[in-house]
Amino acid sequence: MRKLAFVCVLLFGAMGVLAGVPKDVLVIGIKHAAIIDFEPARVYEIEGSFVLEQLYDTLVDFEGGGVEAFQRVSPGLAESWEVSADGYTWIFHLRRGARFHSGREVKADAVVFSLRRALELDKPPIWILKQFVNSPDDIKALDDYTVSITMNQKIGEMLMGAVLGFQGICSIVDPEEVKAHATADDPWATQWLGEHDAGSGPYKLVEWVRNDRIVLEAFADYWGGVPRIKRVVLKDIPEPANQMLLLLKGDIDVAWNLLPDQIAELKRKKGVKFVSTPTFIFYYAAMNMGMEPFNHEEVRDAIRYAIN
Repeated sequence: MRKLAFVCVLLFGAMGVLAGVPKDVLVIGIKHAAIIDFEPARVYEIEGSFVLEQLYDTLVDFEGGGVEAFQRVSPGLAESWEVSADGYTWIFHLRRGARFHSGREVKADAVVFSLRRALELDKPPIWILKQFVNSPDDIKALDDYTVSITMNQKIGEMLMGAVLGFQGICSIVDPEEVKAHATADDPWATQWLGEHDAGSGPYKLVEWVRNDRIVLEAFADYWGGVPRIKRVVLKDIPEPANQMLLLLKGDIDVAWNLLPDQIAELKRKKGVKFVSTPTFIFYYAAMNMGMEPFNHEEVRDAIRYAIN
């Protein structure tokens, strides 16, 4: 799966060995500023999504890593699936024995609860799901291990995978954990989930000290097998220059935010190994059309023409 493969790529690319730190502990230097919290319905940024991908599972995933990953939909919590004869309803058959970090088994009611919860919360990332699912009632449990999702249009398997494999709004949460931490003012327990996890992924969130560190611990009962890296520490190191320095000193294993000139400098050093792979990523410039000057179409067109 992508989540485990990505961590392994980081490990293979590690350039330092921490004195006194076991080999099954990975220390990553990363800028935390973009991380708001870990509420699945809210997470949208790259750094937060990376952490979320370690904590939660989705119904489906994509095989491999990089560009090659987006060539085939692979099983996640669903072992298999098919689409109805009319092309609108997708049926998912869940794997048996997958467990949340609480020890509870992942069943169809949890999938239904999670996707309906995301729709009800209606946070910004929900557009990914809402463009294809009109109502929470279109998501149903047929039995303990079968889920049906009726779309408002016919879509192919790759598009289905891109939507239901989207980590965040389509992450599957433990309903009992959510209900246990719900309050009258926060019936979906968004505040609690912002700083804790209720997932079934390969890692558990064991500590988050803002502006300092995020600590993940391998989940011993993970259905995909226990990760070889038992503990992942993401240290908040905002400046790329400091990440590079700590990497060379061996105080961190991975530098996340290095700049091109720093990478070029490292390539000239002996004993430094680089592992690179194509990635499926795009960048965009968003303009707020509710404020000056971006509320004028001519301005937006001018920016578009200047770039392309």
